Amino acid sequence: MAKAEASEAAEVRIGPYVVHPYRAVIPEMDEKLLATLIEDTKARGQLYDFTVDRQGRVIDGRAILRACLAAGIKPKAPAVYDGDDIATFVAGRVRRAIVSKAEYALIAARLMGPLEREARERQMSGKRVGKEFPKGKPAEIAARAVGNTNHVHVRLARDIIKTHPEIVELIEGRFIKRMAHVEILCKLNPRKLKTSIAKIRAGEDPSLVLRESKPVDDLWLTPEDIVVAVREAFGGEIKCDPCAASKGSVVRASVQYTERQDGLNPKNPWYDRTFVNPPFSKAKLWVERALQEHKNGKRIFVLLPVRPDSDHQVDLIRSANDVLLLGSRVAFGKPKDGNKGVGRVSVMIAGLGISTKYLVEVGLEGIVVESQAPEDWSGFEAEQRALDELRAAGQMPTDSLTPEEAAALRAEGAAYAAEVEENVARGRAAMKAVKERGG
Repeated sequence: MAKAEASEAAEVRIGPYVVHPYRAVIPEMDEKLLATLIEDTKARGQLYDFTVDRQGRVIDGRAILRACLAAGIKPKAPAVYDGDDIATFVAGRVRRAIVSKAEYALIAARLMGPLEREARERQMSGKRVGKEFPKGKPAEIAARAVGNTNHVHVRLARDIIKTHPEIVELIEGRFIKRMAHVEILCKLNPRKLKTSIAKIRAGEDPSLVLRESKPVDDLWLTPEDIVVAVREAFGGEIKCDPCAASKGSVVRASVQYTERQDGLNPKNPWYDRTFVNPPFSKAKLWVERALQEHKNGKRIFVLLPVRPDSDHQVDLIRSANDVLLLGSRVAFGKPKDGNKGVGRVSVMIAGLGISTKYLVEVGLEGIVVESQAPEDWSGFEAEQRALDELRAAGQMPTDSLTPEEAAALRAEGAAYAAEVEENVARGRAAMKAVKERGG
């Protein structure tokens, strides 16, 4: 028998009474509350009964029994539970103090040990499952007995009892209440786990803490048609894939860096004819590296989701020769699914040092949007600065116009406004006619 299992099976006694194994695995009352109960019992005597099963084992009221013994008072005769489903009886009593789904799972997980031992003893004795023995696996029986949980969460709670006592303390201290939070904590590496627990104990909202710590699954494979087009545009070979999948990669570049090798590491060089389909959650870092490599003369295609409101994407578009907006939402796949389309995203491909028109020429469908090189923006920005200086000085460009030029400009503006009003009126009339026909 394993050490942990032997510890679970150890007999627990309170004075002359043995505690039932189902009850023994449930944590005792807090010491401060027990001390208060003892003082109250000394002053007023035993106010509540405790309960035993047919064999005289305590299944409810351990704290009452302990308070009587500590106060020097002879306990009253216990109430006797005459039923067979003791697990459900114990769970029903414990449920009164449970406030969260995580606590339900934890209590059910603690019942699993006695249930498993009972099942082994029953098997060795040759007894069959009958009325007195509930059907199902221990996790399922425990989940049904406690309620408000399921066998999956019960097994997870059983695992954290064995491997993550610090998470158990969070549940018992009611710092976390949701099993979704427990699942995220179990997936964190030791450093992140320690940091997250410290923040939660300090009073930070677990949802916000774990949203930052939650591992992001960014391993998505590039669709085959995009890879083929990029390879052809590069003249038949993709020289470098700095964010390659460790398994199932379809890019098959001459030089590949997986997540473990870290394509962002300065020690890992990028080469001319590089294709970048980065983890979207860290796109900014990859764009910065791509722009730096482009300045060093590399030709690079960068695939990203269309999010023009992000600063790094604006920088990429400004530096690109042009940008290809793909004609439909792209279906990315997972290695475990054989790169079958799963996640659909609207994406663009930016060409650094190379035009995306080559991608269209070899069969990739989409719209090529011409970009502006940095030098083209410099004149615009200089003009904007000049206008800002004029405004700061309380002047406007129209101040330099002659009266005739200003009048002509105002007349042109009025004519344009009248044309807009006429178009709006015509549109409203057309919509009204459509509605009248429909009626």
